[in-house]
Amino acid sequence: KEFAAIAHRAEANRQIADALRYYYWALMLLQSHPDAGSMTAEADGGTQKLDVYLPNRINAIFADIAFAVSGREADENLTRYTLRVTCRGQPAANCDYSFFDGRSWSLPVSAKDGLGIAEMFGNSALHREIRVKTEYAFENEWNIDSEVKDVLGKVEPVILPKSYITVSLDEAKQPAANAATALSAGGKTAAVADKVDTPETSVESTGVMSAIKTVQVADGTPYLPMLERVENAIRTKNYASARDCFTDEGYDIFTKLVQYGRGVILVKPEYSFMKFEDGIMARSMSMRFSFSGNRRTFVEDVVFDISQSEGKIRSLSFALSGKVCEEILKHEQWGEYSRVAIIQFIENYKTAYALKRLDYIESVFSNNALIIVGKIVKAYAGENMVTTNQVKLTQFSKEKYIRHLTTVFGSNEYVNLKFTDISVKKAGVGGEIYGIQLKQDYFSTNYGDTGYLFLMVNLNKTNEPVIHIRTWQPEKDPNFGVYDISHF
Repeated sequence: KEFAAIAHRAEANRQIADALRYYYWALMLLQSHPDAGSMTAEADGGTQKLDVYLPNRINAIFADIAFAVSGREADENLTRYTLRVTCRGQPAANCDYSFFDGRSWSLPVSAKDGLGIAEMFGNSALHREIRVKTEYAFENEWNIDSEVKDVLGKVEPVILPKSYITVSLDEAKQPAANAATALSAGGKTAAVADKVDTPETSVESTGVMSAIKTVQVADGTPYLPMLERVENAIRTKNYASARDCFTDEGYDIFTKLVQYGRGVILVKPEYSFMKFEDGIMARSMSMRFSFSGNRRTFVEDVVFDISQSEGKIRSLSFALSGKVCEEILKHEQWGEYSRVAIIQFIENYKTAYALKRLDYIESVFSNNALIIVGKIVKAYAGENMVTTNQVKLTQFSKEKYIRHLTTVFGSNEYVNLKFTDISVKKAGVGGEIYGIQLKQDYFSTNYGDTGYLFLMVNLNKTNEPVIHIRTWQPEKDPNFGVYDISHF
């Protein structure tokens, strides 16, 4: 029932990957329950029988999804198609899928803010369609939840044929159509967009700027030649050719970023520029990062932080999703400067873990920071040895936590954090001190989990953030829910 509720909220926010994952996992757990045929839950304004409601919601999402090609770039024996992924006519906040590349089915791709990718082998002139399968089982994430892993490994999977979509590439036979057009599910066909050879900008690049009203929008014209050089360096893999575009620290972050999952630029960026502090923020360049050994592909939007005084890029970060940014920006009582500072901090925090920047992580944690990590342990009770899940909380010192991260980073090819639900509260005293509560999905080479992250951070100096408290819970506590600023 909890999974169904999470999925319902995710569906309302067009978080397609999260909605399908939790609806399907709820369905599989239901199948293992002796009262599956009679179990109900309150949803959509009434009491729903879950064995009917769950598959109906999954198939309804499949019917609402549309894929369209918005750009293509051909190499010698490979054509990279940029995909627009929409739900009910609006960009999907996230969506995982695989595609048939002409030889086999691809690794899972995580689309973000309506932007995805498909790479096809062979002569592009012979390509007529892209076969897409929307991910719903998320088998590589079962270890996020111990009960899910136990159950889904034992019950028969439910095969959902409506998850397959055919994206037509035959413009001559294709009537004019919009990317948001959803045709019949079950072998559903999505239309190729007009102007296939004209790549579009990322949805995220304008999402934050469109919500900003008073923070100073900057003229980015002087910085465009520098950013174009950086783009060319990434495309040609001649990274040193753009060395003079960066400060020393900026170039170190850049080299780590382009080596993270063999990064490839998806579409020609159309940047939005804004002045913040003593720098210029350029949002954003959409890139794909693939980890073949671990069957993961992520799409991330890269934000550039340019020093005005030096005229060079001093930092780079992975942008938050448009939905998370919207949730932060709606707190108009704080002023836009504060809200942008929160977005910048969370983006830098997320990126530091992805690029394994221990130096940054160590610098933002207070020396006496309170760090609490929770994990689920099984307790056995009664004659029948009934198992119950209990959360064990462990407190770390900063030194011990950094040692722990050193081990984690050293043993994993990649780490990726995905934030979905967010709640931000401001402290009553102390100026710019905020409690940030996030639903976090954690992915790495040999481990994955999902849970609730809480950070209490001092942003009185936005270029020197200080984390005083960090807690992580695998699930909500039955007594108090999720840690927030009121607990401290």
